[in-house]
Amino acid sequence: QELTARTHYRGLIKKRLLPIKFDDTEIVDFESAVQKDNITIGAMRSSYKGFGLAVLQLDNLHDGDSVMVNDHSAKIFFPEWFKLTQP
Repeated sequence: QELTARTHYRGLIKKRLLPIKFDDTEIVDFESAVQKDNITIGAMRSSYKGFGLAVLQLDNLHDGDSVMVNDHSAKIFFPEWFKLTQP
């Protein structure tokens, strides 16, 4: 309820489900930590054939940022239809 109220009245969203593309693997485990600059910024929700979805904190996150998931490199991408406004 607090999350819904904050989103509605302040327009403040701290985390979001974002797509990522792996450079060197096909599948990673559910709940694997996603790290950027050795700081955990989220967790994997699903992956298949080199692509995945992860819940990530939006602070200082941009299209094309490199992240690590279980020692596998990946890049975050914002599809054109995603319409995420960056801070």
